Amino acid sequence: VQMVASLKDVAVAMGSLLITPFIAGGKAVTDFATKIVFANKTIQAYSLALALYADNGNKLASGVINVMSKIPMLIGASFAAATLAVTSLTVAFFVAQKELDNLSKQLILTGGSLGLNRDSALDYAKALDGVSGSTSQVIAVIQAMAKQGGFLREEISLVTKSAIELEKYAGVSIEDTVKAFAKLKEEPVK
Repeated sequence: VQMVASLKDVAVAMGSLLITPFIAGGKAVTDFATKIVFANKTIQAYSLALALYADNGNKLASGVINVMSKIPMLIGASFAAATLAVTSLTVAFFVAQKELDNLSKQLILTGGSLGLNRDSALDYAKALDGVSGSTSQVIAVIQAMAKQGGFLREEISLVTKSAIELEKYAGVSIEDTVKAFAKLKEEPVK
């Protein structure tokens, strides 16, 4: 949850830092395209004619002038949005990759007690996605189970569903729920 808030903060900060240069960039692109595609004098003549019509109360001319003034900003905003989207996807990819690397590390450290490797754990997480919680929540439970040790593959579904629901409804952390299940396995009658 904290990572999502940080990602939002990064997106907002990038947007506020980059919007002015992108608007300027949009204007530069528009100016460049104008010089290549149209003769500057022709556009100036049309702009002057539109301005005269607008001054005489022509609403269509006023609307066209208004739209023309927004084009550089729209182009710049489009570039900013595309850059922000690519940056957000890149950050999300690296966060997901880090989570998968942590999962692999936890599974290796258990010596295979869950009988899972990274790919099979990810398959479990995808299969339980929506039934027990999100894929990232299921992976968090599997990581906690691997870290705790002593769990079997058959227990993943039960522990995952319980841990996610206890966190959601009772505020008990996933790690605490997994520890409670591990303790219950060690001393089932106590």
